[in-house]
Amino acid sequence: MTVRAQFNRYRFLRAEIITLVCLLGVWAYRLEGDVIANAKATILQQVVKVMPTDSGFRYLGQFHHDSSQLNQAADAYQQLAFREPDSIEAYIGLSNCYRGLSKYGEAVGVLKQLVKAYPDYTFGYISLAYNYTDLNCIKEAIDAYEKAVELEPNLASLHVNLGKAYFRIGKIDAAIESFQQALHINGKLPEAHYELAKAYIGTSEHGLAKDHYHILAGLNENLAEHVR
Repeated sequence: MTVRAQFNRYRFLRAEIITLVCLLGVWAYRLEGDVIANAKATILQQVVKVMPTDSGFRYLGQFHHDSSQLNQAADAYQQLAFREPDSIEAYIGLSNCYRGLSKYGEAVGVLKQLVKAYPDYTFGYISLAYNYTDLNCIKEAIDAYEKAVELEPNLASLHVNLGKAYFRIGKIDAAIESFQQALHINGKLPEAHYELAKAYIGTSEHGLAKDHYHILAGLNENLAEHVR
């Protein structure tokens, strides 16, 4: 594209933006609800064609994700990642979009880049474990969970998730140890009592299973009913 053509395109898009701002401003004034947010997103989609900004792509990514327009959200987060390669928000946002679209392999690829750039970012490993689980790659999920536990050892729910992954590959003792560790951190965590009750039923330790069932019944009747 020649310099003159670029100038004409820039001038045309600026005129288009100004027109949109005026029309959508009147439209948003007359209506209520989410119209203003929709108007802002529509305007920004035009604005970033002429003046791409990190904040613009960040807003569009969040807006489209919240509106369940995951392909559009992914496009915005890809642009944000291109412009801001060290943005955790861009990689997490993009991976969430891919997971929502059932593109688990793509999500794993994005999250691998993230934890390579930020090896101490716990949530990156947790997200990686979720996507490996979706792919039924349980051993890889365990590796990710173990790294997350190493970084954040006092997060009880994380120990529960690790225990569930152990249980899925038949490492019952390791699973029970993880569930017990979760209860050591938070003795009133219903999910930990639930998983322990199931694990003890599986190992025929019915007395221990009953103990956790009774505690669970006082914490969460719905989960207790599943055990029963």
